[in-house]
Amino acid sequence: MFGLSKEQTSFQFTNKCPLCNGWPIIPRYIKPDGQKTSALNILWLMDRDTVAECPKCNQRWHVFVAKK
Repeated sequence: MFGLSKEQTSFQFTNKCPLCNGWPIIPRYIKPDGQKTSALNILWLMDRDTVAECPKCNQRWHVFVAKK
């Protein structure tokens, strides 16, 4: 789905953190330069290197599949 990572796809379907299983969450989205971006941003307009961070466990996952 739009080249999303398996973690982001899991979050999209469940609203749970794919790493700690915390629920419900609204992840923080962070651009490669460290700047936070709104969770209301449209996914396909985000930078492809954006990461999401769980507000409960503070772990991060890639929003999109890593470039090869």
